[in-house]
Amino acid sequence: MAEFLILSGPIRSGKTSNLMNVFGNRPEVSGFLTPDIGNKRVIFELKTGTYHNFETIDKEINQPIVAIGKFCFLKSGFEFCKHLMSDYLKCPTKVFVIDEVGKLEMNGLGHEPNLSKFLASANRLDQNYKIVIVVRDTLVLDFCIRYSFLNPTVVSASDVLVVI
Repeated sequence: MAEFLILSGPIRSGKTSNLMNVFGNRPEVSGFLTPDIGNKRVIFELKTGTYHNFETIDKEINQPIVAIGKFCFLKSGFEFCKHLMSDYLKCPTKVFVIDEVGKLEMNGLGHEPNLSKFLASANRLDQNYKIVIVVRDTLVLDFCIRYSFLNPTVVSASDVLVVI
């Protein structure tokens, strides 16, 4: 079984920024981060170092969106992340990062149902692989219940490098 690490902290506490600094340029790491660039959240693909559109400010955009609160995300962004998860299972790197699992996923939206499928498949990888999942502190319990994590390893952003 792969080792799952939940990286947790309060909203806007530097979880993504710290992961970008730690994993932003390492060939043994793949997955995605969702940093804010300007006033929009984007997807940063760790393996290639490329950015992809994710959040839109324009609700009138002519593309399918998923909205939660004041945020509107492009469905195509979630599809892109789905492909990254699928590709990882075919050719895993030592570390895979998912930034982040939040309220959308707790409600069966966002990265769902692909995230559930990914976690079940990743669970069958051997122990040499680590899956880092970013979850805000107020959702860790809900995350563990939804995805059946009984004794998760929960780390802060500053501790993630120590456990990898």
